[in-house]
Amino acid sequence: MNYQKICMAEGVALVFVVMINQVLLGAAKNIIITTASSAWLNTLFITLIGLGLVFIITKLFNKFAGLDIIDISEHIGGKFLKTAISIISLVFFWISGGLILHHISDCLQIIYLPNTNRLFIQLIFLFGAGICAKKGIATVCKTNLIFVTLLVIPMVILWGSLVFDMEIQRIFPILGYGFNNTFFGNATNVFAFSGLIFLFFIMPFLNNTKEFSKIGFIGFIVSSLYLFFTVISLLLAFPFSGITEELLSVYLLSRVISLGTFLERLDAIYVFLWILSSFAYLSILVFFMCNTFKKMSNLKNANGLLFAVLYLIFSGALLISNVASFRFLQLTVFKYLAIGVLGLYTVVLLVASVLSHKVRAG
Repeated sequence: MNYQKICMAEGVALVFVVMINQVLLGAAKNIIITTASSAWLNTLFITLIGLGLVFIITKLFNKFAGLDIIDISEHIGGKFLKTAISIISLVFFWISGGLILHHISDCLQIIYLPNTNRLFIQLIFLFGAGICAKKGIATVCKTNLIFVTLLVIPMVILWGSLVFDMEIQRIFPILGYGFNNTFFGNATNVFAFSGLIFLFFIMPFLNNTKEFSKIGFIGFIVSSLYLFFTVISLLLAFPFSGITEELLSVYLLSRVISLGTFLERLDAIYVFLWILSSFAYLSILVFFMCNTFKKMSNLKNANGLLFAVLYLIFSGALLISNVASFRFLQLTVFKYLAIGVLGLYTVVLLVASVLSHKVRAG
């Protein structure tokens, strides 16, 4: 594995890609299903929680320039804590990879490739992600930056085109199932921002560690706007029953619009862009899994590690046999794992900060 450095724009693109892939996995639809017409309020509420987490993470990391959560855990808890944090990280990456690989291949098979074996689609994704990850973090992030540039303008056009299909009365009653359900009862929807976990790993790869805070805040703000507009679009453009379909959110939105008779099947363009996004996300996961394995085991030569990581992600996707198992893994296992990992890493960072302060004071 090569360990090049990345600039601020590439760092922001990395954070953005990992965040928006939670929308691809159905985070926006889940928010609407759990909170109904008050989904937009719940999105604003979890955005405030996420913003607070970004502030805490970036503030605490200022004391640990050039280190990631694995390095910090080793400093305060030795090899035991380092190994524990590494294993937890690997489990999170593994489940994330299995979920996204299964979901994108399943949707492609349903929409466009009904006669193609799903395993073949998954292997193509893994092959490309493996090649990209082997080139190093700089290649992964440059690829992400290109994909993000391609994504932004079409998505703005999509949201703008849906304005005439939206029915404002669908936001009533404003509090949906009630005040408690809208806010505290579904505060766990903050798992939509599970991409924040990657902030704990990118510090060693930054050209300028002083830009870490900017990367965190800009990446989060852009991602939260993306989530908010996706939630609003789904909520106002579709009846509640239509949102529960197990298809890509962007596909549900894009198949509503057309630009005259010249461009009537715009959904193909948007699904292609989401394929690129999923490919980018898989590349990021593969790279960080390899890097975590390498740090945990102190390997100097990690050439064979890439194939083991690709096999793990592939096996994770194979474990998901149907829609029920996918939803259980996503909305129960992954949701609470992501929240737990965010909380645990923040506590580790906080303890390290306190100990660092005591050492300086002493």
